[in-house]
Amino acid sequence: PPSLIEAFRGCNAVLSALGVGMSTKKTDLYSKGAENIVQAMEKAGVWRLVVITSSGLEENPTTPWFYRWIIKPLLRHVYA
Repeated sequence: PPSLIEAFRGCNAVLSALGVGMSTKKTDLYSKGAENIVQAMEKAGVWRLVVITSSGLEENPTTPWFYRWIIKPLLRHVYA
């Protein structure tokens, strides 16, 4: 979108903190959002993108057991 191009013009980097909160609904926010951000960055001449997430930081009782007991312990140092 043109508004992103103008917002990015003259910047050294873009920080993306896109997120959907605790929603479990299917979404294309990340893929479409990243696509729009990268296209606008190219047009604005910005070449650095930093992406952050808080995914995995909050314990949710509906989180599948595989993630809670296998994946999350493997990633504990990444989130530390």
